[in-house]
Amino acid sequence: MFFELNFTSKPCVPKNRSEVKQFYEFLKTNSIEWQYAYETPNSRKKSETIVYKTYEGQPSQNGYRIIWVHSSAKEKQDNSRREKRIAKADLQLTELSPRLNQYNLKTKQQIEKAIKKATKGTFDLFQIQLIEDKQIVQRQIGPGKPGPNTQYKEEENISYRLEWELDRQAVADLSSRDGIFPLITNAEIEASEVLKAYKNQPYLEKRMYTSKSILKIAPVFLKKPKRIEAITFLYFIALMIVSLMERNIRKNMADEEVEKLPILPSRMNTKTPTWNNLSYFFESVHLSLVEKNGRIMQTIVKGVTKVHETVLRLLEVPLSILTSSHTRW
Repeated sequence: MFFELNFTSKPCVPKNRSEVKQFYEFLKTNSIEWQYAYETPNSRKKSETIVYKTYEGQPSQNGYRIIWVHSSAKEKQDNSRREKRIAKADLQLTELSPRLNQYNLKTKQQIEKAIKKATKGTFDLFQIQLIEDKQIVQRQIGPGKPGPNTQYKEEENISYRLEWELDRQAVADLSSRDGIFPLITNAEIEASEVLKAYKNQPYLEKRMYTSKSILKIAPVFLKKPKRIEAITFLYFIALMIVSLMERNIRKNMADEEVEKLPILPSRMNTKTPTWNNLSYFFESVHLSLVEKNGRIMQTIVKGVTKVHETVLRLLEVPLSILTSSHTRW
């Protein structure tokens, strides 16, 4: 079953899609009735709760459902970012104004280019006027000291000054879309469930990252389908083991109230250990073998610290697997 969920900034649902433009234009003059979806604690700000609401508008041109989502956290972020951009643009215009008519800011084209650069991303939120002041002056024709027979010609001197103010209506129109993003799908489930499925995508993508970077899945040349299926199954098992190990250690950390572990490079702490962190941390553990006539006579494990023992306990892996091993790892 097709199931597609995207921000407007993604290729599948770009901001210039007609459905997106029409909805944002509709918001400028109309209010909609948002449906409560669910709420969740803000992972970045523990004291806050994120409230999600949904609204199902007209379907896309292809007939897929478009579910509009409003996030209270995203609304604050959008508003804060816009205010910062406006403040930055206003400051740059203030610094630009006294520099007009000098050096490379003498012509109208040069000044307009500088204005657009100063207000990048916020140009439409300002009412900017470039006022042209003209002054007629007389200039002497030819060199020499002025006298009764000196001839003059009239020249027009043009100078520019800048005036601007914030376009309150443009800001209000833009703020009407704060916290809003669309999801597109053909799944026949509740809008809140579509949103939850979308929010779960980063975890799936993280697993794909693990498979490509850590397990190092790479193209292989296999002729028989059963061999392709076999190697894919082995990677699936490896990915499952990695996922379960990460889940297990984090769950046991929570149960034992272990807030963080110093297993990162330079013994930095982490609250969410990953397989990559664990693999790196155990690189300092070494196994030495004493062999005679191809037979292992003695094994010596070095580098196991108290932290290693703690990690093994949280992984529910007996320490004896390391210390009493009689085979090569």
